[in-house]
Amino acid sequence: MQQNNCAIWSAFYEESKWRNTREVSEKINYPMHASTHPYLVQNADGSEVLWFSSNQPGGLGGFDIWFSVREMGGKFQKPINAGIVINTSRDEITPFFDDNTSTLYFSSSGLVGRGGLDVFYSKFKEGKFALPKTLPEPLNSSYDESFYRLTERQKGFFVSNRPGVFSVKGETCCDDIFSFEIKKSIHPWLKLSAVDSTGSNIPFVRFEIKDESGKTVEDKEKSLLFYHLPANGKYTINVTKQGYFTLQKDIVIDAYSSSDTNAVALMMTAVEVNKVYRMSEIYFSYNSAELNDETRESLDTLGVLLQQNPKLKIEIGSHTDARGEDDFNITLSQQRAESVVIYLSQKGISITRLTAKGYGESLLLKDCSTDADCGIYDCDCHRLNRRTEFKIIE
Repeated sequence: MQQNNCAIWSAFYEESKWRNTREVSEKINYPMHASTHPYLVQNADGSEVLWFSSNQPGGLGGFDIWFSVREMGGKFQKPINAGIVINTSRDEITPFFDDNTSTLYFSSSGLVGRGGLDVFYSKFKEGKFALPKTLPEPLNSSYDESFYRLTERQKGFFVSNRPGVFSVKGETCCDDIFSFEIKKSIHPWLKLSAVDSTGSNIPFVRFEIKDESGKTVEDKEKSLLFYHLPANGKYTINVTKQGYFTLQKDIVIDAYSSSDTNAVALMMTAVEVNKVYRMSEIYFSYNSAELNDETRESLDTLGVLLQQNPKLKIEIGSHTDARGEDDFNITLSQQRAESVVIYLSQKGISITRLTAKGYGESLLLKDCSTDADCGIYDCDCHRLNRRTEFKIIE
């Protein structure tokens, strides 16, 4: 790749004119080196990630893929090299990050491909990149391919100097833009299994697979399910087994998974009768049985669990701190538990599945009398005791 001293600039397009043209950041553009091929991704929180290629110091050699987070105020953070999984001692250029599938596409002359620059893709999951894979023919060839972009899930563009370009200088002298469309006839394989908390396989699990429209495309009880999906796209998997919580998971099969088996191991949690589950953010104010916004959000999660497991019956247990008279605390905790039951019933959970139980101060988690920050005043210790829990009773 020709190593000009490129720099990344930005401009605003307003009233049919480009305005405020300037370099994006001295952190992005390194003196006497090249920064190029920018691609900006907007996150749900309003921040943005700028992906680009550069031969600036700190890389692995040649041009590497880098990224920098731009905060909501517009300030870029120090660029981070994408690492040795993505970059080599040769050139990695023209990054494109598909936010729908958390997949980075880029061109490389250092990874093993079909020759020249090839387009590779790598899944980004839990803060790590998976080993890159090369796109299949005819998207890649023995010539140079770069600037891969998806404009829709199955359509996009790329640049190549393969034979067939429009030039009088030579068959492969120059780059042209090519369009592509991935046909719906691609049918990826899906391999599903269920495991427990130890990683052991759970036999005879019911797997239900739904497509984006909500239509069930497969529903079988198997220990290991191989299924030929109708097409790439988004699917919802429901996993059920007697004695386990129902599990629901959304998966996205990207455009180039058809040559692979997409293996998904789903970890299921065993149902334990009379085990106490403490709900986060279910803490009442002192002397109050009123639900606040944080409490409602946590109860919505419990409501989804009960909807997914329609045979479960639970007890809502509410507790107070040690302040106040015993009889008063029993009454108050009963009111708190009943407030939770009423809220869940309003969300469509049958009242016959819900039991309210007030424990008062009989089951304190911590003795707050030894906490210097407590006394007669509210404190973290009192709030911890003033909790709500649930347990499965049937």
